[in-house]
Amino acid sequence: MADLNAEENDLLAGQGHLSELWLELRLAQQGWVEGWGNLAIARARAGTADATFLSQGKVLFDDYRAAYENLIAALIRYRTNA
Repeated sequence: MADLNAEENDLLAGQGHLSELWLELRLAQQGWVEGWGNLAIARARAGTADATFLSQGKVLFDDYRAAYENLIAALIRYRTNA
């Protein structure tokens, strides 16, 4: 994922609104992966991944998915108008 993120950083740098959407996506991605995903692996191994914890991950992933969908929609509009 790091290689793809670096490539997207290069492609969208200085692209105004697209850069902002990319940043929002990356922050949501980071929140889900680092703020929940890594802990989820440890908790699953320990058998402590309860329903409340899992629902927190769903909220973070939903934010990530929404940011992704916003970026993709903007990229499609950009390409259509180019």
